This record gives sequence, structure tokens and C-alpha cells, in this order.
Amino acid sequence: MDNRLEDPLASVSASAAEAVPPGMCVTDLPFEIILKILSYLDLKSLFRVGGVSRTFYDISTHPLLYAELNRKPYWLVASSELLCTLARRATMLRKLDLSWCGGSNEISPTVFKKFLTQRGDNLTHLRLNSCKFLNASCIENVGIVCDNLIELSLRNCATDPPLLNFSCLANLKNLERLDLFQTAFDTELLLSMLEGNRKLKHLNLAFCGVSVNMDDVADHLAMYNTQLVSLDLWKAHFLSARGLLAISRCSQLEELDLGWCLREASLGDGLFQLLSNCPKLRKLFLSAVRGTTERDLIHIATLGKNLEQLDLMGILNITHERIYDILVHCPKLQLLDLSFCENIMEREFDVLAEWSRQFNVDIKSSRIFDTR
Repeated sequence: MDNRLEDPLASVSASAAEAVPPGMCVTDLPFEIILKILSYLDLKSLFRVGGVSRTFYDISTHPLLYAELNRKPYWLVASSELLCTLARRATMLRKLDLSWCGGSNEISPTVFKKFLTQRGDNLTHLRLNSCKFLNASCIENVGIVCDNLIELSLRNCATDPPLLNFSCLANLKNLERLDLFQTAFDTELLLSMLEGNRKLKHLNLAFCGVSVNMDDVADHLAMYNTQLVSLDLWKAHFLSARGLLAISRCSQLEELDLGWCLREASLGDGLFQLLSNCPKLRKLFLSAVRGTTERDLIHIATLGKNLEQLDLMGILNITHERIYDILVHCPKLQLLDLSFCENIMEREFDVLAEWSRQFNVDIKSSRIFDTR
């Protein structure tokens, strides 16, 4: 989210700004054009413009200029005082990003709750990644006030006790994007949220802790969230071949990260079902999925027609024959990661370099070679 608006003044002709008669002052321009110009300023510049004159102050505090607030670039100077100032101006607030803010108690949880109470009811996008001021009461307030949220991002909110064990978050029913990367949460609450948000398209549960049974999560996704477009389960624990089979029922998937999970000896028919049922799959990450067999690699070659990015880092059973099959049968492939694949011998690196040029695919390996 940046501080630019979604052009509410699109009907204003660009030529109007160029047709300013000689000697005309900027403040003589129509209000709509000045507002349009100010909409391209970042927040810091907008505050400075407000100090020029009363006229510019009135325009620079217009609510349309604060419909989207991104405080992430200013995390060092974010404070409770600033949040109070923004609360007075942002009466039409729709998108808010406070990521990284409040790291040294500059933002009070009480002030943040008051801000949400005043301006959170129209929020559609909320990002609170790595926000140290968050506590149980703050998260509860999000669930109570921000019931129009389409996007909620709470990355790196891992605390003890877990932050996300509050039933109020289950009140959210319109989520399309949910990011809980490296965040502690209650399993039952997550399942309730998945059940209540049937429009969910993007879900990130990477590195979310060891207490969550991902097979149960996968079953819920297969039942309630079949419109998923992207799913990130990197280093998610307790995902088995059963869970992979459940995920394969999300037929709209375009991106799937299973890196460093699925540590079983075999994936069963899970990968075959996934590739068969999800023809739109463009990005597939299988980093260190030790159970990947030669049969699985054949399935990737024969069924991965739309794959653009494939990560096979650390796969034990891969051979240069299977690599060649994948390159031949996956014409859209742009990036193939073969780093730390032990079966690829030193003498085969020159072959990989040649294939990289031949198929116009960026092949990553443990050894750097020139693909020109």
C-alpha cells in the first residue's frame, strides 16, 4: 500500500493543468486539480505542504488524501501522537499499513485501539507485521471493529502466550488474503476463520509453529476454501501425504510452497493428484521434501505444463534424465532450483549450463555457471 489514491479524480483532464495562464498562482487552480497533485506526495511531504499556508493546510488535510496510509517507510518516527493526528484526518481510511512501527513503545496499545475504534470500521486492508505494541486487547479490537477487512497481515507476531487465541477474530467473514507467517495462533480459531471466510484466495501459514496439525487445516481448506490461489506452508509441521491429498482439491491453486515439510518417506498419490487437479499451478516449491520420488518427478514433467517456477532444492532422488524431461515437457518454465541435489554430479554442471541456454530457463545449482 502506498499513499497514492485510486484516482478518484480520473475525470480531470491532464491538459487542464497544462493550460494555466501566465501569472496564475498555484492556489488559483481548481481545488480538484490541486488535490490531484497532492495525491502524488508521500505522507512526509504532505505534512510539509500543510505548513505553507492556510489554503494548503486545508487541502493537505482533505480525507481523500488519507484513504490509504502506509507508515512502514516511517517506522522510526511513528508515534502515538502521529497516530492521533492521522485519526483526525483519515475519516475515509480504507488501507492501513503499520508494519514495523512502535518497536520501542512509541505507539501505545491504548492509542492504537482508539484509532481503530474511530477509523477501523471502513478498513479493507490492514497490515500489522512485526508490530511490537500489539497485545491481546489490540487483536480483539481488530476482530470487533474491522469486520470489512479483505486483507489481514500479522506476520512475525509470535508471542508467548500466543496472540491469536481470541474468538473475536473469527468475526471476520470477508477475508481474501490472510498472512500469519511466523505467528503463534490457536488451531481451533484458525479453523473457524477458514470456515467463515469462503472467499479466501491467499493464505500464508509458513513457519507458524509446531502446535498446529496442518492435515486438519488442509481438510478445512479442501472443504471451505476451494477458491485458494496461493498457499504458503513453508516449514509448516505435521503435514502428511493425507494433507497433500486434501490440498489437491483446491483446484484454483496457482502457487504452492511445501518447502521443508512433508518429511515422510513417500508422498503417495498426493503430488499426482495435485498436478492433475490444479492445472493452473504456476509456482511449486518442494524444497527439501525428502519423500519426492522418481515417479513424482515424472508426474511433474507430464502434468506441469503451466509451471513457471519449480523449486527442487535438496531433492535426493533427482537425476539429469528427470531434469531433462521436466525441461522438455514444461515449456513455460522460467526458473528451476536444483541447489544441493546430491545426485547431480560435478561433471553434470556443464550439461545444466547448456540446458539453461537451450531451454532459456534459469537453473540454480550449488555451483554457479555462466548461462550466456
